[in-house]
Formats: sequence, structure tokens, C-alpha cells
Amino acid sequence: MKIIHLLQWPMKDIIPFIPKIKEQGFDAIQISPVQGTKDAGLEWWKLYQPTNLDIGNYQIGTKKDLKNLCAKAHKHDLKIFVDVILRHVASDEWECLKPHRNVDKVLLNFLAEPINAVNVDGDRFQCTRRCTGLPMLDYDEPMLRALYRNFLDELTSIGVDGFRLDQLKHYALPQEGSAILDLFKDYNFYGEAINCPRWLLDEYSKYMKVLTDGRPSDMSRLVAKFETHDDYLEFGWTRHMSDSMRLKEWDCLVNNLIYSDHLYYARPFETLWMSHEMKEINKGRCNL
Repeated sequence: MKIIHLLQWPMKDIIPFIPKIKEQGFDAIQISPVQGTKDAGLEWWKLYQPTNLDIGNYQIGTKKDLKNLCAKAHKHDLKIFVDVILRHVASDEWECLKPHRNVDKVLLNFLAEPINAVNVDGDRFQCTRRCTGLPMLDYDEPMLRALYRNFLDELTSIGVDGFRLDQLKHYALPQEGSAILDLFKDYNFYGEAINCPRWLLDEYSKYMKVLTDGRPSDMSRLVAKFETHDDYLEFGWTRHMSDSMRLKEWDCLVNNLIYSDHLYYARPFETLWMSHEMKEINKGRCNL
């Protein structure tokens, strides 16, 4: 499966491009988070600071827009994946671990201790049980897990085919005392798992596919990427890459990792994904 990630694209704007996306050889579209945001600002990172578990926000569109997008995509045999943010909520303007005033009051009942994590790559307790710069929710609270399920069920009922889970490595494993992954296993998820050792990827891949630049033992559980929105927009790791370099990287992923799924991030205002070369790569006919 070849997934194109259309970050910040309003759902109404994606619909006219669905025939072209299919023509280019993609199988699925990952859209931005649809949960409420703390204000009407257009910064991309505000989509990753949700205020609720409802469908619809100023940037991406409404519940009706999502329903229309799913219907149109399915007519062209394309799947829709929604990015979901479940571990944290939006922060206050001045205190990063204080929830924003617009956060749903129901979610305020499930706030974890406002303690920031240290050594997230070396200490699993810190990684999974502490905040990562934003107000964290106690994802093991049974009532909160019920709210998660209601939200995921509502999205599924509209026509959503699956989900991209933000911050997978920051959720505890069952052997670490958590039941959250058993809930996620009931749905079609792939989870962002950046900078994870193979043993950890193997553990998470028992519950969902892993979106990573690493390699799990079972390659059929991999969603391979060479660039995500974080790599480009937040960390700047891939900004040096030209279009020709990116095409070569995509060609390498698609035509060498044949047992895996693949995610292509479309940079802001780019047209590379519409190119003849991209179509040839996706069809397995390109030698760059």
C-alpha cells in the first residue's frame, strides 16, 4: 500500500484531486487530525494540539466534509487514514504543561501529573508515563479509553479506513502495565515509531503496523518512510533533499521493500507527487 500524506489540506480541497491521486498509483490518503484545535490559527502544529475528541476543525473541515471525502475516495478504490492525537491535549499559551482554556472539560478529568519526561530514549517509564512538552492524558483510565473507542467508532462509521497514531513509542506496552494497545489492536492503525530499537518495534508491531525509518523483524508490519512532516517542518532533517533525491529515495522504498507499506509526505505547495516520474515509480516502471 502506497500512502500519500496531505498535511494541512482541507478535505474539500482533496476531493477534486482524488482521480489524480489514484492515477498516480497511490492506494491511500493520510489526512491531518480532524479534532478541534485551540484557535483558528493556520500553523500546522496546532493540528497536533487537540482540544477534544470530536470531528471537525477550522483548518481541515467538518464531519460532513470527511464523510464526502471518504465516499469519493472509496469510489476510486482509495482508503482514507486519519491522523489521531490521543495522548495529549493543547497547551496554554504561557505554560506548556497547563491545558488550554478551550480543552474539553471532560478531558480535564483525565490529566496526568504535569511532569516533563527526561531521557525518553533511555528510560521507558519516563518515555511512557511522563509528559512530552504538552499536557498528557492518563490513557490507562478506563473511562478515557471508552471515549477513545467512541471517537474511533464514529470515524469508522463515517467511512474512515484506518488511523495514524501519533507518538506510538510513548504508550506503554502490556508488560509495562498498560492495556491501551489492546484497544488500538481492534482498529486498523499504523503508529509513528521514531528512533526505536528493533526489539521495541517488534513489540509494537504485535498491535499495529509501525511508521518508522527503522526495520522491524516482520517487514510486513512496516510502513516505510524517508521523510515525514516532522522531518521536514519541525526538525529540518530533510530540507536539503532536492526533488531528484526524494524521487530516488521513494523509488528505493517502493521497489526494494516490496513486502512493506510506504508513506510519501507531500511538502507544502509541491507538485512532485503529480509528476510522471512519481507515477512510473508507483507503477514499478521507473529506473532512476
